[in-house]
Amino acid sequence: MRPIRILAVATALLAPIQASAGALDSFVDRSRLYMLSSQDAAETCLAAPSVTTDIRLQNPELTRTKPRDLSGLRSSQGVLQGLAHMAYGYEIQYTLERIRSDDGYCIRVSEMEISAGRRVPQIWLKPGLSKGTCAYDVTVEHEMDHVRNYHEHLESFRDALERELPVMLEGRAYYRITSADDLGRAEERLKSETMDMVDRLHERSYEIARQKDFRMDSPAEYRRLAGLCR
Repeated sequence: MRPIRILAVATALLAPIQASAGALDSFVDRSRLYMLSSQDAAETCLAAPSVTTDIRLQNPELTRTKPRDLSGLRSSQGVLQGLAHMAYGYEIQYTLERIRSDDGYCIRVSEMEISAGRRVPQIWLKPGLSKGTCAYDVTVEHEMDHVRNYHEHLESFRDALERELPVMLEGRAYYRITSADDLGRAEERLKSETMDMVDRLHERSYEIARQKDFRMDSPAEYRRLAGLCR
């Protein structure tokens, strides 16, 4: 019996997080579900899923358009007159297989593609900040440091996905069920449990970036930067 392959997209939904580096949020995509016919019969349900990544480190855009939501953000102090906005989050595209046998069904994750960094980071600069001034240069460099923290997070997340996630998934990416009535629940549970594994890797690298951002926006650091333009 040929397995039925199901391609689905799931998106990590991070609660909106406000931080001194700018508004941090997750991009959201509409879920999609496709039924595909597999050309190859599955050898075993125990096979580890194939994991691929699409992690993009994009250069930021400079903008004078004020962000719509500044709630929870620290106001610029002294010489600093800008904010950095990055989208922390990820999207997973799953390929699930339903394999029928005399004993019932095996539901497994055969492929996972995790993407992140699709939104271009933005650096907002106050309209009155003149290019070529010390205040402009210091502000842009400070916000660029926040973007660099974001890129370091993405690189760390990508490395963890490629090195650690396959080990975490081994022997844990399938369910055996006896009734077709349980197919949908088993598939949703598989996606939820594997997303939890990805969550742990994402949160680990995100927390490091968050701590760096916090130190960068300390009162002492603001005073140091303000002194550069005296």
